[in-house]
Amino acid sequence: MTKFYLRIIVVIFLATVASIVAFIRLAEVWEERFFEPKAIRQLHKLAGTLGERLKGMDEAQAKEALEEIEKERGLPIKIVTVDNLAEVAADRPSDGKTKRLFIDVGDKPFGVMIQSDEELIKKYEEDGERYMGRGIVQMMLIIGVAGFFIVRPLVKKLRVQEAILTEIAYGNLSARVDVKGKDALGRLSQRLNSMADRIQELLGSQRQLIQAVSHEMRTPTARIGFALEMLAESKTEEDRQRRIASLNEDLADMDALLEELLTFLRFEDGAQELSLESLDLLAMVSDTERRVQRFRPELNINSQALPEGTATVEAPVSRKFFPRVLENLLMNAMRHAKSQVSVQLIQGVSQVEIHIDDDGSGVPEDQAARIFEPFVRLDPSRDRQTGGTGLGLAITKRIINQHQGTIEVSRSPLQGARFTIHLPHQI
Repeated sequence: MTKFYLRIIVVIFLATVASIVAFIRLAEVWEERFFEPKAIRQLHKLAGTLGERLKGMDEAQAKEALEEIEKERGLPIKIVTVDNLAEVAADRPSDGKTKRLFIDVGDKPFGVMIQSDEELIKKYEEDGERYMGRGIVQMMLIIGVAGFFIVRPLVKKLRVQEAILTEIAYGNLSARVDVKGKDALGRLSQRLNSMADRIQELLGSQRQLIQAVSHEMRTPTARIGFALEMLAESKTEEDRQRRIASLNEDLADMDALLEELLTFLRFEDGAQELSLESLDLLAMVSDTERRVQRFRPELNINSQALPEGTATVEAPVSRKFFPRVLENLLMNAMRHAKSQVSVQLIQGVSQVEIHIDDDGSGVPEDQAARIFEPFVRLDPSRDRQTGGTGLGLAITKRIINQHQGTIEVSRSPLQGARFTIHLPHQI
């Protein structure tokens, strides 16, 4: 925070210096265009005034009047005879500022010369310098006061945000910044609150995941423990081999669960990078159907591409991971289907749609979002033998997200569940 203050002070200082330099440059222009011409105009005006006052006077009267005028004006004024008038006129200073004016007085052969306007110009220069000094001081005061009133609320908001971040860092994940205004700091407060919400959500998901994994691992480990006890009591080789086979099955289940969990975590944190290429989804669906059909050979699986007559449906997908998406969704449909599963691929202008339908019991509308969460089984009666690991749909959603696509679940025309995937033609 101290560095922030110092930066603000440095910025204000540099702005002040830049303003002063600009003011001085502007003052020079003012002096050239305003003060000096004004001084010359005043001098000519004075000459006209002298001509009126000295009109009709002789030399003595003019000298007496000039002494009074000198006291009033503070300018050296003297009588010049006709003989030395040309000589005095030729003796001009080289500073470019001094102007000499000659005025005939009455019918006498002498004139009045205002010797120099240096004093007059000096007066205006002093006025200009005084005005400039005042302007600089006023400018610094204005910038200082404005900077204080601008910085003070910003610093106050930043201190509040700092305090909230400190609370979050020490474990109070419910702490939030009170968002006020729509300025940059107001938007920053919204981002901080969103970040805190996301952290709280991730930690909550992590706790749920740990609890779910513990629950899922408890069943096979309990079976393994029981099988080991029974193995020790086995009296025949046949019984012993049967117990060992049961142990191997439970270990295989645990291995599959751990593999699914590692896959889920890789896609959860984005560590798994996908290599996408344009592939024929229709051929990929056909290959997946052949692999999963053996689990329920009595089911009827229909697949078609739309518009009718479409030979290929291409989209940029991962050759390694997108078949897993199709397999997870088809296996899920087959677990819940009564008699049939349908797959439709629709070739659109900007995207490809894939519909996977079954004629099972469907997904309740209020549970549609939860179905993609890890270890969620909407049917409590299903265990791992019939309901999978509980990670298939969660992994599916994350793989599709990395394809820049979306997946949603709705009511199927077959009265079961419909899973719809949207994939862009280009990424």
